[in-house]
Amino acid sequence: MKPIILATILSAIIVMNLTAQNQMPILLGKEGHKTTYYQNGKYLSRKELAEVLKSNKESLQEYRKSAARNATAGMFVIPGFIACSGILVFPALALGAQINDNDDNVPKYLLAGSLSLLSSICLFTVGGKIGGSAEKHLTRSINNYNNSLNAGKPGNVTICFGFNRQGVGVWLRF
Repeated sequence: MKPIILATILSAIIVMNLTAQNQMPILLGKEGHKTTYYQNGKYLSRKELAEVLKSNKESLQEYRKSAARNATAGMFVIPGFIACSGILVFPALALGAQINDNDDNVPKYLLAGSLSLLSSICLFTVGGKIGGSAEKHLTRSINNYNNSLNAGKPGNVTICFGFNRQGVGVWLRF
């Protein structure tokens, strides 16, 4: 009877370990200024990253905050790029007006170019700050996901075999 009980316990332990979900943590990497995400040695796109983070409620909330802030940052950065074009266009117009002896328009074009430069700097600064906040939320989301994987793992479990007065014994240490 004892060998049957012993075999049943060992089989249950082995089956539990085999059927346990082995989710791997998400690792962050850097390629220049770009942050990359890897899981099981495989590169994750933003869409794949969102699918992985959906399994944890807290991670999903932080990911959604990150996505919303990324969209908001884009609302500032895209007009910043458009304003950058004015940095090139208005001085060229001022030069053209200078060549055509239309000196009345030169100060207007130079003022417009200066305002374009100032507005693009402001838009890039605001968009950059919001984008940095989005990256912090994404990192927090990944950390929540990785911590949830560690929280579900049991501590050090040791299976010990030994002899006692009745014969062979098995005990677990947690």
